[in-house]
Amino acid sequence: MFLAGKHDVNWNGNALSASNFLILLIVSLLAVVLPLAVFVKYCINIKRSENKKVINKLFVVFLISTSVASLATCIVGWIFFYGKSFSAEMDPDLAWEMTLSMIVVTYALCCVWYMILLFIPQKIWIELKEEGIGFPGMDIKAEKIINIINDEESKKLYINYLEGKRKLKKISIPRSTVLGQFLLENSSIVGVTIEVKDQLEFFKDKTKELKLEYLTENEAKRVAKSSDDESKEA
Repeated sequence: MFLAGKHDVNWNGNALSASNFLILLIVSLLAVVLPLAVFVKYCINIKRSENKKVINKLFVVFLISTSVASLATCIVGWIFFYGKSFSAEMDPDLAWEMTLSMIVVTYALCCVWYMILLFIPQKIWIELKEEGIGFPGMDIKAEKIINIINDEESKKLYINYLEGKRKLKKISIPRSTVLGQFLLENSSIVGVTIEVKDQLEFFKDKTKELKLEYLTENEAKRVAKSSDDESKEA
């Protein structure tokens, strides 16, 4: 017997169909299962890696727990949508409410661990190798690393690197953390010496330098093209 999925309902004056909820449930399931599978693969790879590494186990446990909780709420949402009532007194309208609640909780939990993976992967683990520095789902090649700055004012370590040819980016790690101390003591593995200087000033100057290089290169190309055009006309 379908419970929430057996009929449409008016919600705050808006008609919601069973197909709308079904789409939300399918998307929520994919949003949980696919990234969870990828993260588990990352965990297996880092565990097997023989490179020098340090793992923030609390963060890993938190991420796995959050993702498992989101999977559980998603499954409960499916049960309310397609399954029988947990209680003889539960009616389809209550099942709609429970289904929607489970969908909202699932997406909220997904947002938490998505944001951690996307914006602060350096707080989960660091892997150092001759080829570069590795974080969950992200590798910075050694040749792309400009420097690692130990900023005394902010008490942070900054990895400054290039994305593409001239896009300057940075990753910050608090110096007092286990991951920060690990990077401080083992940066030589990547072939980078840590410099003590002001990060804000360096980043500003380096950005200007890269822009100037870009403009100079474009101007040189323009002049060369003009010279070729004049030679062809002559």
